[in-house]
Amino acid sequence: MALYSTMAKTADPSSRSCCPLYSALADLGDRWTLLIIRELLVSHTATYSNLLGMTEKIATNTLANRLTKLQVAEIITKNAANNQFSLTQKGVELTPALLELAVWASKYDKDSNLPPDIVEWYDRLLTDRDAFLTDIQRDIAQAQQQ
Repeated sequence: MALYSTMAKTADPSSRSCCPLYSALADLGDRWTLLIIRELLVSHTATYSNLLGMTEKIATNTLANRLTKLQVAEIITKNAANNQFSLTQKGVELTPALLELAVWASKYDKDSNLPPDIVEWYDRLLTDRDAFLTDIQRDIAQAQQQ
């Protein structure tokens, strides 16, 4: 049964599908985007230079492109006063999905390593999702004030 193939197209003529996964992949569908979100989740704020220093060594043109794309999608914001990027509420709400992906990858990829902090975050997410996300949002707000 083709669930989404029989559904009407969206009101937006530029969209090819009304499938929520299609929509999510339009904003998040490459490794660099998810890694930028990971960095901002862990560090709360980061400059362009900080993000260039990621372990995975993103190219400058790719980083600039993904940051612009994430800003347009309202997943991140940039503080013009200090040039710091941070997650918006919409970006913070991606945390459960990213944690689930990390746990899944650590289960099936022998080379991946799930840091103890991420295990703790995952446990907190499973215990009280709303409180955990509120705590992250608070931590980001505090980091933006510094």
